[in-house]
Amino acid sequence: MRILRNSHIDFLGIKWICIGISIALSLIGLASLVIKRGPKLGIDFTGGAQIVYAFSQKPDENRIRTIVEGANVKIDSVQRFDKPEKNQVLLRIPMEQKEGRDIAREVNAALVKALFPQGGAPGAFDLNLNGADLLLNKLVAEDPEKFAARPSVDPKTEYTRITQAIIGQRSEKVLFASVGDAASDPRIPPATAAWLKEKTVAGPFTLLSAENVGPQVGKDLRERGMWAVILSWAAMLAYVAVRFRSLSFGTA
Repeated sequence: MRILRNSHIDFLGIKWICIGISIALSLIGLASLVIKRGPKLGIDFTGGAQIVYAFSQKPDENRIRTIVEGANVKIDSVQRFDKPEKNQVLLRIPMEQKEGRDIAREVNAALVKALFPQGGAPGAFDLNLNGADLLLNKLVAEDPEKFAARPSVDPKTEYTRITQAIIGQRSEKVLFASVGDAASDPRIPPATAAWLKEKTVAGPFTLLSAENVGPQVGKDLRERGMWAVILSWAAMLAYVAVRFRSLSFGTA
């Protein structure tokens, strides 16, 4: 099947039109870069933080932005992450001028205060926000199974096993819809299950990941990216020049 019946097209006859269009588009691109003060680099190149949350219900990106910015945390973007049914959100936060600031902790506190106030009450322990180490310490301290009274039992070893079961179950579910989800696991002893229902809560969101990129790492990535582009251009120039025995072909 022939798409073009007349294959004798005078490409060279319209070369100046094509060159003019190319130059015009290049100038528009350069003007755009000047107006916008250069390309808008991602956090990977400038440094900053990327935080991913999962919610029990469909999240409202605009409300999340309002909440976080209300806590004096700047945000580059709030966007849906992964598949829509997973209810996950990615927050991109630019590099802070002041070092030593725990951005993830501040964002967590702001979201808890706005979306789940009871999770911020004194003594409240959120199963969806706290990690294995904090849960283990809590169990060892309160000892719902009374392991400390048994001479032949090491409380930390036993509670480590229980903690791994709870956190493993949370990883499978992404987050607990209620404390009952955690307490219903058959690997959880009855006294610990009762303690979970009485002493813990399950908030409407969980922190899936928090990544920080330092300014030096961003600088290294920018430099390596530029070198990758330059070397790839040089390699293509060399190949085309050798393949077609013309440096002008490679340059074009």
